[in-house]
Amino acid sequence: MRPLLEVQDLVHAYGERFVLTAGHWTLHPGQVVALVGPSGSGKSTFLKILGAHLTPEQGEVRFRSRLIPPQADALLPGHPGIGLVRQDFGQMPFRKVRENLLHFVHTDSDAQEARWTAQWLRSVGLTGLEDVPTGQLSGGQVQRLALAQTWASKPQVLLLDEPFSHLDPDTKRGLLDDLRAWQVHSKRAVVVVVHDIRDALEWADRIDVLMDGSMVASDTPQNLYRNPPTRSVARLFGRLNELPELAAQEILRAPLPGWNFGGTRCFYPEQLRPAYFRGPQAVVRSDFQGDRTWTVWDTPHGLLYGLEE
Repeated sequence: MRPLLEVQDLVHAYGERFVLTAGHWTLHPGQVVALVGPSGSGKSTFLKILGAHLTPEQGEVRFRSRLIPPQADALLPGHPGIGLVRQDFGQMPFRKVRENLLHFVHTDSDAQEARWTAQWLRSVGLTGLEDVPTGQLSGGQVQRLALAQTWASKPQVLLLDEPFSHLDPDTKRGLLDDLRAWQVHSKRAVVVVVHDIRDALEWADRIDVLMDGSMVASDTPQNLYRNPPTRSVARLFGRLNELPELAAQEILRAPLPGWNFGGTRCFYPEQLRPAYFRGPQAVVRSDFQGDRTWTVWDTPHGLLYGLEE
């Protein structure tokens, strides 16, 4: 299958110290790719380049095999087939919600405008706010307006830059469900930058890990979680037990859980149970996690987190 979006030999300097690179990157129709990594790793910069809001210093980006020209040659930033919801949302605060929503959309009549406005605002939980100045909305409401605005433009590729960062858990849950339903129904491709990797595990077909401007891992959520290539990637999935390999052999039974990264044994709390210890260990506390409870043991080599029996 031919890629919908493709990046080749990308190099882009950001400031004096940061350089973003990507040798070859692809997105296929209907695919959901999550970009994860520490703050400052280049995720938002890469998303802007994908969305034709930023021209890389070297390399090329192709949409449906056609080269996206430098933005210096464009009348407006962006690409008509690619929708980008930025972290700053890109909304005009003095415009009404309706006006921002329809800014990039052509309607044939007032009736069609009213019908589409009601439909899109209902889809993101903003019904009744059509005539409210956008500057009076909360951060989460502006975020949902930006998403509705992008949906309204019917992009072939939807780029989302931390779309859940300003939302309370209940609103986030509803919006994620709506996004997944929209993506399945529309068969659109999505690239999403997420802060909480659990969102990527739930939704993405592929997770790409950016660190210090480089793509260090790319795989399915299942493979990346079960077989992280480095300690830094394993840390992205939450709490990680880390022990010198010899210490792990001293206090744990074989076969040892997890992975050996450069002489350090690393494993998730869910991989450790009391029966895995060679001898009794002092319990410091229990950490309730909702669907599970961690037991925290004080070992001769520091605290270890595992599952309660």
